[in-house]
Parts: sequence; structure tokens; C-alpha cells
Amino acid sequence: MTKVAMPLGRALHILADIHTKDDDVTGFVVSMVGWSHLYGVSQPDYVRAWESVRAHIHLQTEPKK
Repeated sequence: MTKVAMPLGRALHILADIHTKDDDVTGFVVSMVGWSHLYGVSQPDYVRAWESVRAHIHLQTEPKK
């Protein structure tokens, strides 16, 4: 039997909290530390992927008005 360590939503929240932060001006920012190790994915695609994750778990993705 395969054991699931935690629900996917909880895992996404943990990862988003570590790798992204809310930003009132831009909506959110992504930590790009170690970016050179992420070969094969463009920086814009990496940011869009995090935007999708954040939107999926109802975190800020747009600037505050």
C-alpha cells in the first residue's frame, strides 16, 4: 500500500510559503535562489508555474488595489 505523506493542498502551501511571497505591488514574488540549477525551464515559465500553484491554493497573485 502506498502511503501519502500529506494532502496535496497542504504540500503546495508549504512549498509556496518557502519559495514565494505576497507582494502588494506585483502580486507575488518568486525566490530565484539557485535558478541556474533549474535547466530546461525558462524563468518566465517558472514564475507562471508558481502563479498557477498560488492561484490553485487561493494565494495572492495580483497586486493589491
